[in-house]
Amino acid sequence: MNSTNGQQYTRTPGIQVITVSQQYGSGGSEIAAWLAQRLDWQLFDDRLVALVAQEVELTEEEVEVYDERVDSFASRLLVSMPLATPELLAGNPPLLPQIQQRLCHEAVRRIIAETANAGNAVIVGRGAQMQLANRRDVFHLRVVAPLERRVRSVIQREGLDKVRARARIQQKDRQYARYLQTCYGRSINDVDLYDLTLNSSILDMESLVDQVCLALERTGRQLRLQCVEQMLRTESDWCLRGAAALTPEASDGVRGSILW
Repeated sequence: MNSTNGQQYTRTPGIQVITVSQQYGSGGSEIAAWLAQRLDWQLFDDRLVALVAQEVELTEEEVEVYDERVDSFASRLLVSMPLATPELLAGNPPLLPQIQQRLCHEAVRRIIAETANAGNAVIVGRGAQMQLANRRDVFHLRVVAPLERRVRSVIQREGLDKVRARARIQQKDRQYARYLQTCYGRSINDVDLYDLTLNSSILDMESLVDQVCLALERTGRQLRLQCVEQMLRTESDWCLRGAAALTPEASDGVRGSILW
């Protein structure tokens, strides 16, 4: 059990990872941070950038240039060519920006996979909802908000005027959508990718996190029920296969005990 502001929240055994996808300026990173704190899980947002920088031996500032971004078709064609590992490239002249970009994207995928296997993690962006789409122990959250609300948030956070804030949001949204389409071949607006879509403008932060925790609890409960049902079906199939190898009289007796 975890305690926050005097309230008790139960860990969700069935869910091991949460991915958080967000519209720029919707507050998804803040919700992710609150979730990680409440669940006592690790948060992978800015920390993921630091891990990538360490793995590919670039500065965090250099990694941020390639974070959730892709270049032109010609650049993508170049980085699609076979590439040596960072270890083999050590000591060589500085890499082309396109090669650095590919190294960063591959490192992101490796770190997301390792993080998901370790569990107890909240991962923000970086296509994690697509990379981990087929894992049943991952909960995928999408955070959205009306454009004007996001504009006000970006004005307050980044000190831009209204025109620049709106342009910044549109640029970041297009950039991330292109990144996901190029790297994973799917649209960020594909509703099948998400277990819950949350409008962050309708509730205060604590209430938003309460809603996510409730969804996590219900989803975890459903997963556990499905696991039990699968175990029972497997055991029943095993017993029936065993019964088929017995004499007709013994076989009827085993089937009868299963039905009972």
